[in-house]
Amino acid sequence: FNSYHTFEAIVWELRRLCSSAPSICTISTVGTSIEGRSIFTVTLSGQPSGSKNKIWLSGGQHAREWVSPATVMYLLNRLITSYGSDTQITSLVDTFEFIVIPVCNPDGYDYSWTNARLWRKNRRNNGNNIYGVDLNRNWNNHWAESGSSNNPSSDTYHGKSAFSEPETKAISDYFLKNGAQGGGSVWQLAIDYHAYSQLILRPYHWGKATAPTEELLNRYGKGMAAAIKATHGLVYENIPGPGELKHLSSWRKRHQPRFR
Repeated sequence: FNSYHTFEAIVWELRRLCSSAPSICTISTVGTSIEGRSIFTVTLSGQPSGSKNKIWLSGGQHAREWVSPATVMYLLNRLITSYGSDTQITSLVDTFEFIVIPVCNPDGYDYSWTNARLWRKNRRNNGNNIYGVDLNRNWNNHWAESGSSNNPSSDTYHGKSAFSEPETKAISDYFLKNGAQGGGSVWQLAIDYHAYSQLILRPYHWGKATAPTEELLNRYGKGMAAAIKATHGLVYENIPGPGELKHLSSWRKRHQPRFR
């Protein structure tokens, strides 16, 4: 974790990690990107087996935010390699089922390595040599409202319609299928990692409305901020997300209301 890694290297490491702990870890795909790359997910669960509340960790929606997939990979590495030796981590993995997607935007991430370091969007061909949809603004929760653009050249272009992009559609389908609405267990927690400032953003993000569980979410955010400060001395601000910043966590809160 002293350097960033290509998409191919991340996939290789995912396979290596899961092969090192097959009793608690499986790797699969939720779908494919617009250029045909697999969107890999890792499912992590200890003993006992069976239905458990779930924790979702994802990153890499915005291609240029390399620290996002790196952070998710670091968390996954710690969960797997410390299982059985660290009592706190072992308890977490035994209690919950973790669903981890390090790179939600594999095409854009790869393009940021090979062609344009600051590329942000996916690689949708919008015509006239204009490419990309901002996946974080392509979700169907308050789509095309504040903080997004209908200009295909914009870094915040929301696409022709909600879930027009195979990446967001595949990830949303997977989330719903594996949650309570799909007959699965409750999503206990969902975090999408970005690299914009030192912020912990809570739902909702389309306006000034607060989530029904705002008190609980605020307490979680304060706990995260305190833990970060105690460990690294960094100050993270815990706030309800402004409409122009994040949309995915609002979508998740809408479709899985039973965050405990």
